[in-house]
Amino acid sequence: MPQNPSNKSSHIVPRDMRQIFRLKQIEAITAEITKKFAAMISAATSNDQRKELQAKRDAEIANRIDPHLREQENDTPECL
Repeated sequence: MPQNPSNKSSHIVPRDMRQIFRLKQIEAITAEITKKFAAMISAATSNDQRKELQAKRDAEIANRIDPHLREQENDTPECL
């Protein structure tokens, strides 16, 4: 089915809306992982164990949000 050229741009979500959605995704990922590690961190028996778990938590957060951050950097008006 051919697309109407005048209707073509109506499928593009405005940049500010994409940014808001991306930030909500990052917040949700961070909250999910923080919740996942909270019990383990509070149950840690030593400071070293606690720091190790916190480092694992932070690494997992960074790994999961990295694609969103890269997408944010590439989301410029010139990319459209």
